[in-house]
Amino acid sequence: REPINPRGFYNVGIDDDRLAHIRQIISNTEKGRKGQIKPYKQVITRNELEYIIQNKALDKFNFHGENFRGSDLSGLDLSGLDLDRAKFSGANLEGTNLSGADLLHADFSGANLKNANLEGANLYEGNLQGAKAQGVNLSNSKLLYCDLSGADLTGANLTGATGNEVVLKNADLTNAILFDISMDAE
Repeated sequence: REPINPRGFYNVGIDDDRLAHIRQIISNTEKGRKGQIKPYKQVITRNELEYIIQNKALDKFNFHGENFRGSDLSGLDLSGLDLDRAKFSGANLEGTNLSGADLLHADFSGANLKNANLEGANLYEGNLQGAKAQGVNLSNSKLLYCDLSGADLTGANLTGATGNEVVLKNADLTNAILFDISMDAE
């Protein structure tokens, strides 16, 4: 395998055109300018994200509306990212760190969020319908107009979470920590 850069990262499972695009974004040093993989209209793969993370370049990408459907993103650190309108339906996010992330209008329907960390995340109008979110940390998160219907929130931590018109129809909150929450739920 040919090293991608002097630090020894390898091109494993990334399409050459997409890799060239990612490299171009990473090398772009213009302040405030962010690149987007979205024009390819394909699912962003774990290998692509790991490459970006290994090169400490998450801040050079705009992930608005990106497609992560069905991807395995388990255990990755995506904290603090702006993931407005990102599509995570059916994705595996088990143990993923999304703390402090902007997840406005994000779609997590049917996703695996078991033991994921969404502490302080903004899930305004987020869709978590049918999500498998056992043990998820939603403490201090903003759940305004969030749809959690049918979600398995067994053992979830919602300490300090806030929200209006949160949909909890058929959600399983068995053993969930609901201390100091402020919600108007349907």
